[in-house]
Amino acid sequence: MLQLGLKITQPADPLEKITLERLFLGLSKPKQEFRDLILQLRTVAALDAARYRELKKQLPYFVCGIFQPPVRRSENFAAIRYFIIDLDHLAGAGVQMEELRQRLKEMEEVALVFASPGGDGLKVLFRLEDDCRDAAMFSSFYKVFARRFAEQFRVLGAIDLRTHDVTRACFMSYDPETYFNPLSALVKMEDYLKELDYDQAREDVREAEKALAAAATARPQDEEKGPALDDEILRRIKERINPALAARPPKQHHVPPQLDEAMPLIQEKLAEMELEIRLNEPISYGRKLHIGAGKHFAEINLFYGQRGFKIVKTTKTGSNPDLADLAARALESIIYNHIMN
Repeated sequence: MLQLGLKITQPADPLEKITLERLFLGLSKPKQEFRDLILQLRTVAALDAARYRELKKQLPYFVCGIFQPPVRRSENFAAIRYFIIDLDHLAGAGVQMEELRQRLKEMEEVALVFASPGGDGLKVLFRLEDDCRDAAMFSSFYKVFARRFAEQFRVLGAIDLRTHDVTRACFMSYDPETYFNPLSALVKMEDYLKELDYDQAREDVREAEKALAAAATARPQDEEKGPALDDEILRRIKERINPALAARPPKQHHVPPQLDEAMPLIQEKLAEMELEIRLNEPISYGRKLHIGAGKHFAEINLFYGQRGFKIVKTTKTGSNPDLADLAARALESIIYNHIMN
């Protein structure tokens, strides 16, 4: 059995026992509302890592340990039968995710493989032969197992080192390609911690800790970039350099009323997708929009004419091309599903 929680930020969040089969169905065939939420999170993850980490805390989660009373605290730990190898940021580590997924399916001890909520990692679940009731022993075993696993699959730079704690939680995700082997081979802890040779077992743990720590140090860290200068700031600077610019009357543009009538609904639906309109300026027969997510923005020109709406992605400096693609698809969906119908 595993245990499921709903609100990880809530103190004393109660846990519910679930089977591995139920976990598999929750990952591979969740309700449509949850699927949409995960897809939105993956959009955010590609644009703003900090915002993604905050939003991810709203997801339900599961723990491999059993806790009595059923609250995820060290003092409540009773036993653990399952454990997860957490592989993060595979692309950054130079690992092809789908190729790795296929290789993992060939390992007879693998019970479950699924994509992380962010979409750039894999979670690999294993089952122990016997329950482990010693949190410290489990932590030592995990480090040795993780090191051997990482060396076997050449993913040392992608392993999350924090998952050796029995209280560690794993957020639910959506992956229609989740791999499930209900007859997976069981992992024997004694194969990794030599019971009859304490000194050797302790040395194995130390070596594993060193290798994992070195890999963590070698990982590239995400760079924080400051905001780019926007058009308004540049305009004010130009006016101070040449005051005559401020005296020029603004250019008048014809904007079709159909477009202005649609804008409130467009703004509302974009917000549901974690996208916001940061700039909305009139242009001839249309509007220039800056659609933002996190630190990034995309410039889209939205027109309305005899043939209806037209969406044009611009090549403005600073406009994020990936976000522009997402924003254009979002606008197409909103216009087709909510405005034209």
